[in-house]
Amino acid sequence: MSKVLFFNLPALGHTNPTLPLVAELVRRGEQVIYYSSPAFQQAIEQTGATFRDSVTPFLNDETQFDVPLPMGRMRAGVYWFSRPKH
Repeated sequence: MSKVLFFNLPALGHTNPTLPLVAELVRRGEQVIYYSSPAFQQAIEQTGATFRDSVTPFLNDETQFDVPLPMGRMRAGVYWFSRPKH
């Protein structure tokens, strides 16, 4: 049995496509540990993988993520997009 680590962006478009692969690896007897946001914990654990929180340990009351991105903004590991201003 091998150990497989997934470390992914906590966003639906990044996480959801990996879940069938994770489920298949678990079905084949591999040990899968998936690092992501608690928002995805239930979906990850339903595949049989072990969930590990990769977001919360880095956040506290003094930590504020508000990083400008080319297409949107990120706060606490979650992307949101706004319409362009005309």
